Amino acid sequence: MLKIQKLIRRYYFRRTKPILQTFNKWITNQGLPLKTLQAHQLNQLNELLTHAYHNVQYYQKLFNNSPYLVNNKVELKSLTELSNLPFLTKEIIKQEGTSLYSNDHHKRNFYMNSSGGSTGVPMEVMLDEAYLVADEACLLQLKNWRNVNPYDSEIIIWGAERDTFEGKKPLSSYIGDFLRNRIILNCFRMDKNDIERYIELINKHKPKMIRAYVDAAYEIARYARENNIKIKPQNLVHTGAGNLFDYMREEIEAAFGCKVFNQYGGREVGSIASECSAHDGLHIMMENNLVEIINK
Repeated sequence: MLKIQKLIRRYYFRRTKPILQTFNKWITNQGLPLKTLQAHQLNQLNELLTHAYHNVQYYQKLFNNSPYLVNNKVELKSLTELSNLPFLTKEIIKQEGTSLYSNDHHKRNFYMNSSGGSTGVPMEVMLDEAYLVADEACLLQLKNWRNVNPYDSEIIIWGAERDTFEGKKPLSSYIGDFLRNRIILNCFRMDKNDIERYIELINKHKPKMIRAYVDAAYEIARYARENNIKIKPQNLVHTGAGNLFDYMREEIEAAFGCKVFNQYGGREVGSIASECSAHDGLHIMMENNLVEIINK
């Protein structure tokens, strides 16, 4: 039975051709020289800004009479020139509204989502199928860094009820969880009974990877220690949605008996940076993000 399930999952991931194609390209490119990757970023950035100029009313106004507009294309000469463009702030998003929508968004299977709200009130954003492909490819790349295959088992301890469907999960999500070989647990509401049930599930399944809100993983680890509850040694814990402080890493690693991999990302752009097995800082996901350091 387990062999049949594995074959079904392998077939499912082979069917997700755009995601696998993007993932394979990124895995091939990730070892390229930094200058080569930066040149690729600049090309992608200029393509994106040119598309925005031709399709988004706000950016049409922004780039009209701009020195960066050459032959009806936006052409930045270097990545550092991005700092000359104004920030897209929450205030501008609220003020501009639909003038920030691309003219072709109806052709791109768009849907509305919202930011995590870590800086205050969540901001509603429009995403599309291309975003989903890139987001899934990023996740596969991170798993690859952790020696986890796409169809390997995963327990996700997440904090957004819109992701966990607690109490109202549709059949399509159950099917999706089976195909992706994952169990999603809600840490938005997590009392001691929930923690003990989650530990039982973790001990029973021992997934190839645990993906969790850092605060949730820390609280489970601390509860296990304080109540002398044994967590079987796990393969790895991947944390996000918060700062992974040293004391949290130590607590989680001691309780789960494995290494913790830190990750930084956001709902608007997906994964931004993450640890590899060296655990010596975060690698920027350069194929999917351009990161600016604004100040110290």
